[in-house]
Amino acid sequence: MRMTSTVLTLCGAILFSTNSLFAQFGGGGFTDFVPAEQPAGLGMPVSTMGMMIVIAESGDRAGALSVERGEWKGVKLDSPLKSPGSYIVGQGVAVIHTQKSLYAFGGKQGQWRRLELPEDAQGQPSVSHNLAQYRNGDMLYTFCSDSTFWSGINMKTGEIWKDPSMRELEMRSEDVEAVEDVAE
Repeated sequence: MRMTSTVLTLCGAILFSTNSLFAQFGGGGFTDFVPAEQPAGLGMPVSTMGMMIVIAESGDRAGALSVERGEWKGVKLDSPLKSPGSYIVGQGVAVIHTQKSLYAFGGKQGQWRRLELPEDAQGQPSVSHNLAQYRNGDMLYTFCSDSTFWSGINMKTGEIWKDPSMRELEMRSEDVEAVEDVAE
């Protein structure tokens, strides 16, 4: 089999491939130039000027490189990709859509954060320059390049939603401070 190399620049995104191209990029559209022998784009780097992601060929792990921070951060995925090419890379944020969750990576903070989806979730994530968003029913969830947690708004009621796992982290840090005060 002859290996060829492809480079495509579109809407500011640079996508590299050794024998195929497969990803959704920050401009919002999908590409689907995948030969039958390519396993759903897994193991292929997808990058913009601000970051790069790779989903391992095994499909159970991913890594993101923040150009701003200059380091890779990995994440273990809870389930297979929602569909082939269920990942999006923008300038400062990337999203991976699995069957159970959305994983967002913010390039400024260099952190992954998971948003667990309900079983009946129907939406598709989208990414613009530094913002990822996901709409499910009345809820609009967002993750920015400098976010450390998902947040959202109920578009019907105006109620603000904050990632419950982030609240737990905040409570733990308050508890640690309280223990330190007692120890002094």
